[in-house]
Amino acid sequence: MANLFQTKRLSPQVLKELLANSTPQIVALKGCGSCHYRGRLARSCGHKVRIITPKRVKAFLQDQKTEANDASAIAAAAMQLGIRFCPVKEVYQQSLQTLETSCKFLSLNQVALSNHIRAHLYKYGMTIARLYKERMNYCANSLP
Repeated sequence: MANLFQTKRLSPQVLKELLANSTPQIVALKGCGSCHYRGRLARSCGHKVRIITPKRVKAFLQDQKTEANDASAIAAAAMQLGIRFCPVKEVYQQSLQTLETSCKFLSLNQVALSNHIRAHLYKYGMTIARLYKERMNYCANSLP
């Protein structure tokens, strides 16, 4: 039977010390921005890591969302049969994901900027097609 070890928030340094000084156990984490980093840290100390999506954890939340209740919900979800866990991403996997999301962000901002420029050109009576490449070529060739 598994026991809940800790329900309070830990600073990063205290977490590192706790993981390094404890015997190998199951470390359950809710999926968040730093869960893969923390998962790699726990795995390097010999622990077994279980990352659970926040949607799955929410089903086990019993009361108000506090740190202690959240920790209890994560522990309850980690002990259930049939719960799927996310694998811990390696650094290169996170880097590729970062590049992909940054490219999507850049693409969206390029479209927004081209729409912004198109709106300003329309104020001066210049209308151009909605295609991004055409707008950029038109702007580059027709402005002084």
